Amino acid sequence: MKRIACLCLALLSIAPCFGSGLIIVHDPDFWMPWPPERYHPPPRILPPPRPVPPPATAPLELNSTKADVKIRDQIATTTVDQEFYNPNSRQLEGTFLFPVPKGAHVNKFSMEINGKQVEAELLAADKARGIYEDIVRKLKDPALLEFAGRDLFKVRIFPIEPHSKKRILLSYSQLLKSDSGLVNFVLPLNTEKFSAKPIKNLSLKIDLETKQPLKSVYSPSHKVEIKRRGGNEATIGFEASDVKPDADFQLFYDLDKSDIGLHLMSFKEGGEDGYFVLLASPGAEIKDTKVIPKDVVFVLDTSGSMAGAKLEQAKKALLFCVENLSAGDRFDVLRFATEVESLYSKLSDATPDNRSRAKKWIDELKPIGGTAIDDALRKALEIRPEKSDRPCVIVFLTDGRPTVGVTDEAQIIQNVEKANKENTRVFCFGIGTDVNTHLLDRVAEETRAFSQYVLPQEDIEVKVSSFFTKIKEPVLASPKLLFPESVRVTRIYPSTIPDVFKGEQLVVVGRYSAKGSGAIRLEGSVDGESKSFAYDANFPGEASDHEFIPRLWATRRVGYLLDEIRLRGENKELKEEVTELARKYGIVTPYTTYLIMEDEQRRGLAQNVQTFHFENQVRAQQEYLAAYDSFARERTGDRAVDGARSLYRLKSADGLADIQLGAEEAGRSLAAAPAAPAAGRSLAIAPGVASLRVAELAGKPAQGMTAQNRFVGGRAFFLNNNQWIDTQVQKKPTAKRVRIQFDSPEYFAFLKANPKALAWMSLGRNVQFVLNETVYEIYE
Repeated sequence: MKRIACLCLALLSIAPCFGSGLIIVHDPDFWMPWPPERYHPPPRILPPPRPVPPPATAPLELNSTKADVKIRDQIATTTVDQEFYNPNSRQLEGTFLFPVPKGAHVNKFSMEINGKQVEAELLAADKARGIYEDIVRKLKDPALLEFAGRDLFKVRIFPIEPHSKKRILLSYSQLLKSDSGLVNFVLPLNTEKFSAKPIKNLSLKIDLETKQPLKSVYSPSHKVEIKRRGGNEATIGFEASDVKPDADFQLFYDLDKSDIGLHLMSFKEGGEDGYFVLLASPGAEIKDTKVIPKDVVFVLDTSGSMAGAKLEQAKKALLFCVENLSAGDRFDVLRFATEVESLYSKLSDATPDNRSRAKKWIDELKPIGGTAIDDALRKALEIRPEKSDRPCVIVFLTDGRPTVGVTDEAQIIQNVEKANKENTRVFCFGIGTDVNTHLLDRVAEETRAFSQYVLPQEDIEVKVSSFFTKIKEPVLASPKLLFPESVRVTRIYPSTIPDVFKGEQLVVVGRYSAKGSGAIRLEGSVDGESKSFAYDANFPGEASDHEFIPRLWATRRVGYLLDEIRLRGENKELKEEVTELARKYGIVTPYTTYLIMEDEQRRGLAQNVQTFHFENQVRAQQEYLAAYDSFARERTGDRAVDGARSLYRLKSADGLADIQLGAEEAGRSLAAAPAAPAAGRSLAIAPGVASLRVAELAGKPAQGMTAQNRFVGGRAFFLNNNQWIDTQVQKKPTAKRVRIQFDSPEYFAFLKANPKALAWMSLGRNVQFVLNETVYEIYE
């Protein structure tokens, strides 16, 4: 009798590996008798006992991952250190696969397993593709298709001892691609689909050093910490725990000898308007003579409600700011409660004596009285009556609503506009959740600044000091961008270009039509003198290298539109555009859920095909309606602050990580106690897409929402009844439809003929997508 194992495929399981390395575990004994001696024939004439299969093999667990990258000009050396754990009670064998980063020119590769050097086999992309497809056939899982088309390093790993750790250390060097001085580094991190459990500890450190001056350092994929050391060095860090990375890490850095480096990236598909990202940075090594002296007015709420930790933290924040004023700056400090009191009643030089006096005055502030916001804003704006070429900012901290003097929101805004004769920027910090978010946001908007909100559990000092550090040294005031006449540029965000500061960078996004080339000019003033910086740019007719740009632009656009609805009221056009953008780009907004649920209700979809499934569907609909309604009309309270924070994330998004952060901010309002919907609120909106599934309302609603949508290959997909659906399918109700069975000969033939669909088809065994005006359905 042949062994049963010969009749079956070996069981394969995948363990994640940071840097897109994978361990394919081979388990040929899965269906063998266990223990083997049970196969010996007994002395009696009886049929042999039936083989009893052992327990299923659990996937390897990834305990920790650490990546260290050293970049010298355009040479990057990457070292990845990982620790795997075998939770099974038996020995395993596996194959380590490392897909080479797309477009990388790897010139050196080394690998150690538990400290022992091993040789890895390099397979060309065509041969590697066969390995990927073979694994897909055996696992009945298309996830590895994402890596088809890449070269592959492969090495056998044996033994993987039971209940033991296996450390893998790999290192490789590559020449990074440069496009007119903008260098791109990619580290594959997309392991989410291969991980049975979250990665416990994940860290990335990049040590960057260049011979030419280093300007912009920008990651569109992850929220990183950037520390600059002089004008030619920087350290970039990212850390996380208990995560499943679902996007590759991407870093751009700009080498430029000019005072302010400008670089353009674009994305454009034929026949449609294009998208662009413009990076602008003066770098960290600017001569002190090129830093512009500034005027700063600090305004602190000392009303009775600020008593305790709030006032103490706010005082520490102002002490930090005063201590970090630059030579040549001028400043004043105001405190307000029922009345307003100024330290100097004028702008005073930031001399050591004046700063010492200010710190003593701040230390002695006590909480008492009401909240005279209107009077405080007007007097702060009137402190600089003379015309000046210096940039002027007001740092305004309050924890309440106006209760003394003028309390009408519209009148306060009008008074700010009237008093602001010198284009002063008013940066507002709302402390706690009893603030009027509409008032603070509109004050900041009218003065070309922004507002931030500090939750009760957050540290005011950290938030304010971090902000002030960034604006400490301006190098270009009142900037504006001019684009080539041959290209029509529209819908730029931020719509008002902020001042440029030493060591910081601008990230400007927009749309363009047609194609063309010419100089982009960044103009502004330095000590009253006009300055202009030019960059020769090309807006191509087609460009596909930077798929992140359309979604980044859409995120800022959605944030802008939602703010219009929140501050000035909703209308049909605004809601329709938000719904369309959120659907197309997989952006979870504070009320996308409400819009989709209402659309399905209006169209009369049966509950078994509706997007959201709750134990109490009617209650869930009312709670989501309440969340949207409070977002649109509430000015103060937990939901108002969560909505304002969420929109700030979206409007100022520098990368795709901000989409998730904005969703988490909005998600807190869904878990909070719902407010009552406005009387007569009806449920009517343009058609959305039945596309999201939420496991539960409370707990982590935003996480539940975003977990069921994916943005891959430039398309947004949503999970609906165990099928991933491309949002573009909704726009093609009459298109030709083709069904292809997963794992069939036709399936692999289609993959080979249509490499563009690889990323989409890697989502699962049931997928619908649009390609060449045809709707394809992959089914089991």
